[in-house]
Amino acid sequence: MNILDENILNDQRQLLRMRRITSRQIGDDTGRKGMQDEEIIPLLHRSDRPTFFTRDNDLEHHSVMTKRPTLNPIKLKT
Repeated sequence: MNILDENILNDQRQLLRMRRITSRQIGDDTGRKGMQDEEIIPLLHRSDRPTFFTRDNDLEHHSVMTKRPTLNPIKLKT
């Protein structure tokens, strides 16, 4: 399941839709607007095989990331 942080721009979400790639965005389709990192991590843990996309550069340094090694951040060049 592709889960988009609420900081993912709408035009990027539209590109996914145009390519028939399903996704759920935090604040619109799952969770709630304004969720903090501490709240997002458990949401991902409860999801079935999540792939999480965010523009938040410091999420990988968050202390809860180390509690579940299946969450591996990948940095992409912009």
